[in-house]
Amino acid sequence: MVNEEMDAAASEYQERLRVVSVEIAGVNQRLERLYDALETGSLQLADLAPRIKRLRERQEQLHVTKLEQGRIL
Repeated sequence: MVNEEMDAAASEYQERLRVVSVEIAGVNQRLERLYDALETGSLQLADLAPRIKRLRERQEQLHVTKLEQGRIL
């Protein structure tokens, strides 16, 4: 029973790690699109700065979460 519980817990942590990794990839893609818009001159920095700031904060939170999940495994 203990092995089954440990396997279930490990699977749960791995799934959480996978979800965080997917979310990090999504944030990275959104940032890339915003940076592309800046580089092409489509939008001004003043318009994008708040969004970029929020995404970078979220990116940092996700990286911390990923590190914490990795330590648990």
